Amino acid sequence: MEYLWSDDPAERSKIAAAAVEVLRDGLGATPARLRYITFDDADPVEVLDGIMGRLTSIAPDRPSDRGAVDRCVDWLDFVERFEWVLTTLPKGALLTLSAPGTDRDKCFVQFVNHNFAIDNESVMWESAGLTREEFHQRMTRFGWKSAPQQAYVVEHPKWIGPRVSSRRQVSLGGVAQRTAATFRDVLGVGDPSETPFSAWGAGVMSYLEVELGLARSSLNSNDLDRHPAEGESAF
Repeated sequence: MEYLWSDDPAERSKIAAAAVEVLRDGLGATPARLRYITFDDADPVEVLDGIMGRLTSIAPDRPSDRGAVDRCVDWLDFVERFEWVLTTLPKGALLTLSAPGTDRDKCFVQFVNHNFAIDNESVMWESAGLTREEFHQRMTRFGWKSAPQQAYVVEHPKWIGPRVSSRRQVSLGGVAQRTAATFRDVLGVGDPSETPFSAWGAGVMSYLEVELGLARSSLNSNDLDRHPAEGESAF
């Protein structure tokens, strides 16, 4: 559910009453079943103002608040953590996850928040021993659409994921699940801790290491803009 809050106390009361009616009578929800995520254009917000004092049974989805482990080594845990990060990704921010290896820009998945619409793309120069046909079948089954791009007179193996709205979507879990499946079942990554991340935006987004449970890469945006070395081939 999403509501635009008002500075008028009387209007706020009407909005709150309507929200309670929908949640309680329409959805049969109880406070113990509710979860919330709060954010603005710059960062996730630590707590929804006033709500923790009145509805103490409501728990946030922020991974560190629910006691997530320091190092993410389980794909199910990754999906939950990554969904929270995508949902609260600041406006204009870009987040990249890379497959392990010396050339981490060979295979990466990246996300950018364009006015609270999450665009998702990947570049895949290799896979975990899959044939070309197997590779394309798996990428297509996971929801990727092939969109090769010409750069440096070379065709880059680019794939596009469906755009989703972080404001309108009830859950971005499908995006997180596709990301996990891509690293695990296409690139053969053993566990999420092997996938470093990079992030760019208006702020440093220092909270990402803790919430993702992953290491921050030293890559910068220019490192991802490359062409294959001699002898490399794209799918």
